[in-house]
Amino acid sequence: FVAMPKRPLLRVNTVLMRTTAPHYPRLVATLAARGVDACTWNLLGGRDRPDYEPAERLSLAALARTLRALDRVRARLPATIRVQDSAAYRARQLDRLCGRPRPVADCAPGRDFAFIDEHGRIGPCSFTLDRHGLDLAEVNDLAALDALAARLGARRAAAPDPTCADCPSTQVFGKYAEPLAETRP
Repeated sequence: FVAMPKRPLLRVNTVLMRTTAPHYPRLVATLAARGVDACTWNLLGGRDRPDYEPAERLSLAALARTLRALDRVRARLPATIRVQDSAAYRARQLDRLCGRPRPVADCAPGRDFAFIDEHGRIGPCSFTLDRHGLDLAEVNDLAALDALAARLGARRAAAPDPTCADCPSTQVFGKYAEPLAETRP
């Protein structure tokens, strides 16, 4: 038996960029004091706004400073809040800043995670919906849901998406994993 929460879980995702990163550890502490259950972070991406990203791109040194400060804050947080970022997620973000691609041969689409967009498409992630996505209406019963991972995997294998050669899909790298073991009791 698993007790259900009496209220929805409150999770906050923050985009770290040059002007926001220095404030992130303090934001996490403030959110914890206000009852937020979990915090996550992303680096500013350049896909949506390539003209904006160069000026706001976080440097390696700035990310390292932010993560050290975050770890100090995290060590003092109550057990009721989680800062979700694994060592693998942090490594992926460092690789991204350094321009090192991270190909993913098999992201296990649909097994632990699926992305649904505002157009009713479901797929492995937001980046590959055009090639790998299915119409959500096709997932209309438990059998179709049980078959989702196999169907998405087959679509991915039959027509690999170039995006997978440098996977930007953060959940693949443990974004939603438990907090780093070395920073929580």
